[in-house]
Amino acid sequence: MISRMDRRLIFGFLPSWHNLQEPPNSYDQTAVDLMQAAHTQSARASLNWDVIEPNAPVGGQHTYQWSNFDQYMDLLVARKIEPIALVVGTPWWAKAISKTGTASSVGSNYLEDTSGGLGSFGGSYDIKVTSGANVEIHRIDHSDTTHVYLVAGDSWHFAQQGSSYEIGGHAAFVLPQEAYRASFEAFCQAAASHYQGKIRYFEFWNEPDGAACASFFNAATYTSWLYSIHGAVTGQNPDALISVGGLVNSDMGYLRGIYTAIAGRPDTNPDHYFDALAIHPYPLGDPPYPTPMNYTSIQNFRNELISHGDGEKSLWVTEYGWDLDRISETIRTSISRLRSIGCSRQTDTT
Repeated sequence: MISRMDRRLIFGFLPSWHNLQEPPNSYDQTAVDLMQAAHTQSARASLNWDVIEPNAPVGGQHTYQWSNFDQYMDLLVARKIEPIALVVGTPWWAKAISKTGTASSVGSNYLEDTSGGLGSFGGSYDIKVTSGANVEIHRIDHSDTTHVYLVAGDSWHFAQQGSSYEIGGHAAFVLPQEAYRASFEAFCQAAASHYQGKIRYFEFWNEPDGAACASFFNAATYTSWLYSIHGAVTGQNPDALISVGGLVNSDMGYLRGIYTAIAGRPDTNPDHYFDALAIHPYPLGDPPYPTPMNYTSIQNFRNELISHGDGEKSLWVTEYGWDLDRISETIRTSISRLRSIGCSRQTDTT
């Protein structure tokens, strides 16, 4: 079988950078040095639109802040580690606002609005104080009809009674409003141009099937934005490859939904939407896991691609891993070097 990849990505990591809004620090340097020592060949690295373009364009002119991302990408490229750019993150100015209001009172982990109509939110959202306090964004865990509860550990120290606020979908995972499609395409074009020669592989969004990230949107909506990024990136760099964002385990229904959506659009050629399929085949069940990853899921995704005539498209395993507190001592010892530098409790590999 001829692969669209010029080579296989044998082994990689999903690095957890200390803070994408800051330049790399010693933690990041140590992490990539250990990745290099482990003969890592690829790494999925976030390319956050919300961080790179925090302010809306003025007069049609876009201002991008590439500097920090340049330094993270350079850490990888200098060690001959191939970046897979995860394009994700909707700026606040481009996403739908779910609720605006005024806080009647606040506590250490909640905002209260007794004016009514707040509604109930499940999953992850962002809340931004727009007046009466510092303008900051925090994530919220859920809400009921009168309270918005912050993610555990957050502090509402900057809010006060009478503060105005907005609630929007979590920036990392909610797609833009349709009115900002041109801005999204402009960002994708700019990224492809800016990183030409450094980044060839792009993954669009993370787990759009909503398996773990409160990020679900229907396959038809996702497909329309997939078409936008594919055209924008390959228009600047014809050698670029675009993957569907990582689907979790055996979510064949979502992949079939993408194919159904393509069949109903003016352009019905799947090659104009994606070149590869990224998946997250985490092991099922409780440890000790019978296999390091869900191999059945991998085979099912491969079979599904073949059934649609896309057997030449590659599978990218851009996440899998184990809970270090629940695995065997043998595996825990083998990755102790990563844990010693403070890596997250879930070690992801690509």
